[in-house]
Amino acid sequence: LWIMAAELEIRNKNIEAARKLFGRAIGMCPKPSLLNAYIKFEKQMGNTDRCRILYQKYLEYSSQECDVWVKFANLEKQVRDYERVRAIYELAISQKHIDMPELLWKKYIDFEIFIGTTNKNKHGFEKAQILYERLLERTKHVKVWISFGKFLCLTFPGKADDGRSIFNKAYEYFKSQPEQDKEERVVLLEAWEQVEKEMIAKKIQGADEKQLEKVTKMMPKKLKKRRELPDSEGWEEYYDYVFPDDEKSTKGLKLLEIAQKWKRSGGIMNALKAAKKAKADAAQQAQADSNELDIDDL
Repeated sequence: LWIMAAELEIRNKNIEAARKLFGRAIGMCPKPSLLNAYIKFEKQMGNTDRCRILYQKYLEYSSQECDVWVKFANLEKQVRDYERVRAIYELAISQKHIDMPELLWKKYIDFEIFIGTTNKNKHGFEKAQILYERLLERTKHVKVWISFGKFLCLTFPGKADDGRSIFNKAYEYFKSQPEQDKEERVVLLEAWEQVEKEMIAKKIQGADEKQLEKVTKMMPKKLKKRRELPDSEGWEEYYDYVFPDDEKSTKGLKLLEIAQKWKRSGGIMNALKAAKKAKADAAQQAQADSNELDIDDL
């Protein structure tokens, strides 16, 4: 009702009356629909300063809404006040309670990439790289690792090796995690392999067939297995992944276990005693042979 009344004043070209209606409405019931309508009106009027004031008012009531922070940052981006954009995003990601923090980080990183691409310099790219590193301190989600690796390999010129390093670090991280993280390793390797193929196809600096071959060799075998259900309710089939480097480490551990068992059972000492006894027996037999009388000597 408030919005309709304000729109009526706008159609009648009573701009100040419309503003008073919006202001009164927000003072009485600051709902998102009212704030959005008022901001839209001021944007159409080209009044950026009023929009800023309204967004600040909006955030007093809804600081946990990611969408409001993004719209506020986009407003500053449209007027090319990039330092304000950064200040808004920094304030947003510092909030303890926010509905979609991952979206905020993505928008912030995308903004810095936009700056690097638009201005054709590394400054924005370097800031985006720093943001990725900060984000990895907060979360180790596989999508963050993949996005970071892709950015360095495909977007940031001359950073292909750094991108591979990120993929490798991610692989080692998930490898060190419990069994349930095998799926993440598979997703990571598939993304890494696709990046290597894209680099070769687009002839990006740092593209290398050997690197693609290396990643392909890291891909796991997919095996169908059976396991018993709890409380003896039967069996179920499931898929497991066997990675080449896991197979090597498993074989090495088995050999080590066998060697330790042999050592504990006195295998080394028994072998030395047996060798010593065999040597003594051989010497004794040689002495006996030399003392025998050969009939041909008579």
